[in-house]
This record gives sequence, structure tokens and C-alpha cells, in this order.
Amino acid sequence: MPTVFFTDGSDARNARLLFEQRGLEGEDHLLSTVDLRTGDAPRFLQELPDGPEGSVIEAMTSVVAKAWSASASDVLPDDEVVALPGPQLSGVHEDLAQRSWHLAHEGRALRALEAPPIRDVDGEVVRARRAWLIDGGLPLSSPGLVIWGDGDVRLWRSGEQPLLDRPVLQQQLRPAEELLMEHFDHETVPLRGSDGDANT
Repeated sequence: MPTVFFTDGSDARNARLLFEQRGLEGEDHLLSTVDLRTGDAPRFLQELPDGPEGSVIEAMTSVVAKAWSASASDVLPDDEVVALPGPQLSGVHEDLAQRSWHLAHEGRALRALEAPPIRDVDGEVVRARRAWLIDGGLPLSSPGLVIWGDGDVRLWRSGEQPLLDRPVLQQQLRPAEELLMEHFDHETVPLRGSDGDANT
């Protein structure tokens, strides 16, 4: 499954996306590079791979380009969440039909771009869902991460790392973050810590 990154130096006017895939031995393979410019269609710097990978990259680029657009905050209703469905492509697993949520608040756009869910070791049960959180006033190369389960939300803001920093819990969310995340679905099992107790 391809993973997408913003390169350092990307901003609200010009950005570059890197699509990579992890190999069987842990090595990273560059699948595609895409340039985004305000007002222009995405420009693919390499030919898309054949098969599902190319379809996924094309669909993810379309979603990211819409979310990244610098003019989006001008057309979003203030303090109203706009939800966009993920791409529905033949032959692509449902986990890759990633959605996005967009909110304009106090002149800044806050966006959540869904990533594939976290599943159990057998890959059959969704343990939690996750999304990259992009604040229009912060660098695109350092998105936040939000993970949610059955009524439970954990957030690591831009610059924070799940392996190093404590998460922001649901009762600690800022008003804009809380408003955005009210629109996430919560039809998964509760998030649990390593001791087996639900974290609150």
C-alpha cells in the first residue's frame, strides 16, 4: 500500500508529494512524485505504476490536492464541517477508500485526511481508525495524527510523536478540533492501553 508524504519546504502555494511503498525486506521504494501548485492540476513527475498501486496514487493525489488547495478556506462555511467521501475504485480494498473532513475556523483551515485503519494481527477486525490532521497555519511536512475508536479520540498535534509524547485526549481538544472530530464515525472497539484498560 502506498504511503504519501509532503516534502520539506511544501507550503500552501507549492507542494511536492512523495508516494513510497515498503518492500519485503523493509526497504522503501519511491513509486511516484507529484507537484502541486495553486490553480494548476497535479503534475506527476513519473509515470504511474501499473495495477492497483497506480489507481490508488491517482485517487490519493486527487483527495490531497482538494484538501491542500489554498482557496479551500475561502469556500468552506465558517465553523461547518465538510466531509468528502473517499475514492471508490474497482479492485481497491475498502481500507483505501479514505475520507477527509474540512473545517474553516477563525480564518484557518483544519483538515483531517483519513489513513488506512489499524487492524488486529489477523487483519480481520478494525481496532481503530486514524487520520493526518493538517492545520492551515502550520507546515504541511509536519501533520498531526488523530486516532479514534468507540467514542474515544487521541490526538498528537503537529510536531508531536506517538512514540515520544503523550496524546491529547478527547476532553483536552480545542474547540475547532472537537468540532471536526464530532463528524468521525466511532463504530470500532474502544482504544485500550497495554494493561488492557481503556484509556480515558
